[in-house]
Amino acid sequence: MRRNENRMKLETLALVLAFGTGCAPMHAGPPVVTDVPRASEDRSVVTTAHLGAVAQEGQRATVTVASLCDDERIEVVQRTTERRSQNGAPQNDVWAAIGGAVLAGTGATMVARPSAFASDTADESSKLSPKETRGVGYAFVGAGAVLLAIPVIDWLRSGRVVEHTVQRVEQPAKEIRRGRPCGSPPAGTPAFVTLRTGKSFDLGRTSSEGKISVDLDDVIPAGEPFERGDTVRVRSETSELGVLGLAPLYAAREDASWRALVASACLDAASASACSGEQAYLDRFAGGEHGAEARARIDAARSREHAATEALAWEGLDLDACRKPSASEIGLAANACWPLEQFVAQFPGSTHLDVVNDALDKGRVAREQLAERDATLAEPARLISYSTPTSNTVAYGDRFIPYAGNGGGPTQCADGMLSHSSGRGTCSHHGGIAGGGSHRSPSHGATHRSPSHRSPSYGSSHRSRRR
Repeated sequence: MRRNENRMKLETLALVLAFGTGCAPMHAGPPVVTDVPRASEDRSVVTTAHLGAVAQEGQRATVTVASLCDDERIEVVQRTTERRSQNGAPQNDVWAAIGGAVLAGTGATMVARPSAFASDTADESSKLSPKETRGVGYAFVGAGAVLLAIPVIDWLRSGRVVEHTVQRVEQPAKEIRRGRPCGSPPAGTPAFVTLRTGKSFDLGRTSSEGKISVDLDDVIPAGEPFERGDTVRVRSETSELGVLGLAPLYAAREDASWRALVASACLDAASASACSGEQAYLDRFAGGEHGAEARARIDAARSREHAATEALAWEGLDLDACRKPSASEIGLAANACWPLEQFVAQFPGSTHLDVVNDALDKGRVAREQLAERDATLAEPARLISYSTPTSNTVAYGDRFIPYAGNGGGPTQCADGMLSHSSGRGTCSHHGGIAGGGSHRSPSHGATHRSPSHRSPSYGSSHRSRRR
C-alpha cells in the first residue's frame, strides 16, 4: 500500500512540472521593412509663378502670359512589411527546460540503476522493487521530455509570420529643373500696370490662349499725370511680366488737348483770365510740343490787358489840374498830381510817359511856389503868437499849421490843430473843421489836446484822394 502511494506522489510531481510551466504567450513583434527599387518617374508641377512676353505698337499693347513648372524625379520602390510572433514570457521556457532536464536525468538514472533508489528502512513493505523503480524512472523521463518540448514548441511558434504587406511607395522627389515654361495659365488670370507713382490699374484678364490685348488709353485714366518718358511695369498677382512705354499715349493726349484749344477765347481776349485752357495745357504737358505757343498766347493776352488798363488810366488823367493848380491850398495841388504819379509807377513803359512827367515837373514847381507864399504869409502870425505870453499863446502857440493860409483863420481842426485859413478845403488833411464850422477866436478850443503836429511834405510824395 505505501509503495503505491510513493509512486503516485512521484508521478503527480512529474505532471505538475510538465503542465505547470505551459506554453508561453505570443504577440506580434516589431515590423521588418524591406524596400526593393522598381522604377523612377519624371513629373512637372505647375507653380504659381508666371512668365510674360510684352509687345507694343503705339498705344496698343499685347501681353502673353505663360505658366512656369518645376520638373521633379520620383523613385518608386516596393516596400514589404512583415511582423512575426514573439514570445511574451521567455522565462517560462527557461524553467521548463531546467525542469525537463532534471526530470529526464532522474528518470534515466532510475531506469538504469533502480537499486540506487531502494529504501533503507526496515519496513520491507515501503521499498520499491526494481521494476517499480524503472516504471517511475520512465514516468520521469516522459515528464522531462514533455517539459523539454515546451521551449522547442515556443521557439517554433515565435518564428511564425503574423502580418505580411506589400506596398508601392514613392520616395521624396528630387528637383531636376525649376521655372520651365509649361503652357498658358488658366483663362481669366488678371494682370496690372503700375506707374512710377505707385498707382496700379487693371490691365485685363488672359484669354484661353493666355493673351491680353488692350489700348493703354482705356487703362490709364485721362486725368492721371505722367511724363513722356515714363514707363509702366506689367505684372500678374505673383510675377513681373514686362515693361510698356507711355510716350505714344502722352503724344496722343497732348495732341488732343491742344486741338481742343483751336478756337480758344485767349486768342483775342483782353484779359489773361480767358487763357485758362492754355494754362491747363501747360500744367499737364509742361514739356509738350506746343508749350511755347501756349505761353505766347498767354503773354499776348496779358499785354492786351495791360494796354487796355493803361488806356483807361490815361483817359482818366487830368494833366492840367497837376500842371496848373487853381487851388490856393498846397494840399489840393498835391492831390491833383497823385494820379499822375500812380500812372508813372504802374506803366513805366508807356508812350505817354514824357507828357506825364512834364506835367509832374510843372506841378512840382507850382507847389513849391505855393509853399513859399504860405511860408511868407505865416511868418507874421508866428511872430505875434510867440511874442505875447498870453494864455492863448500857451494853448495855441505850437498848434498852428505852419503856413499862412488866406488869413481868414484861425480855424479849429478836428485833430486839435489850428489853420490860418477858413472856408472850403480848410483842415482837409487834419480831420476837417471841428464842429463843422470855422473858429476865428483861439479861445474857442483852448481846452483841446492832440498829438504833436507832423508837417506835410510839400513835394510830390504827399498823396490824398482827388476831390
